Amino acid sequence: PFETHRIECEDGVYIHSWLMQNKSNINTHEQNMLPTILFFHGNAGNIGIRLPNAVQMMKHLNANILLVEYRGFGESDDAKVNEAGLKLDAEAALRFAATHTQIDPNQVFVFGRSLGGGVAFHLAHYAEQQGISLAGVMVENTFLSISKMVDALMPYVAPFKALVLRIGWDSLEIAPRLNT
Repeated sequence: PFETHRIECEDGVYIHSWLMQNKSNINTHEQNMLPTILFFHGNAGNIGIRLPNAVQMMKHLNANILLVEYRGFGESDDAKVNEAGLKLDAEAALRFAATHTQIDPNQVFVFGRSLGGGVAFHLAHYAEQQGISLAGVMVENTFLSISKMVDALMPYVAPFKALVLRIGWDSLEIAPRLNT
């Protein structure tokens, strides 16, 4: 069972999400006490492709899952996809989770895979700046920064990256300072 939500971002863009509620063998009160994982996907596909992963996480981690679909992806508004916009998407998802009646705001975890790892690190940093407590941050197959990835994967382009890079996602700068 899941709920479909359209979440408004600070810039007026609406993003699509699915809230998968773990209702296996528990009553409503216990369900409201389960942790919720905000799931930020990679740069290819949409949340539908991540559904098998989310189902496994829900079952094995005994958690609710909020699958967040970035602007310009799937059923979210068709808007320019860029670092600033994806950060707004993540911040809106966190505000949504904090106000949803069936999500315990004290048990919100952030999960990011690949590009979603950069989004997750940003959101953890943002939450700390706003005085919002997260239960934890999990990342998988992500990167330290786009600049460092260019250095590792395209060393011949590296000398010119200042001319061509339009995004940073500097998780290496954020991660060591997180208290979450």
